[in-house]
Amino acid sequence: MRGRLNLPASPQGSPVIFQAGASPVGREFAARHAEVIFTRHTRLSDGQETYADLKRRVAAEGATLRDRLGLPRPADRRRAA
Repeated sequence: MRGRLNLPASPQGSPVIFQAGASPVGREFAARHAEVIFTRHTRLSDGQETYADLKRRVAAEGATLRDRLGLPRPADRRRAA
């Protein structure tokens, strides 16, 4: 393909930053930089703890979780064969 891509620029003007790490470092990165945050939990209490932690971290960066898109991923309950 030659030349410029014939698509309009995205509304935000730059690529969307996704984050899927759940470690403390990953959560900190998500709070500072991510626009979309993937999470995965097998227990409701774990999901609630992650939500509260991310909410606190994002607020410390001067934003809210409404400024981010959280995408919970259902746990895969299938067992390995």
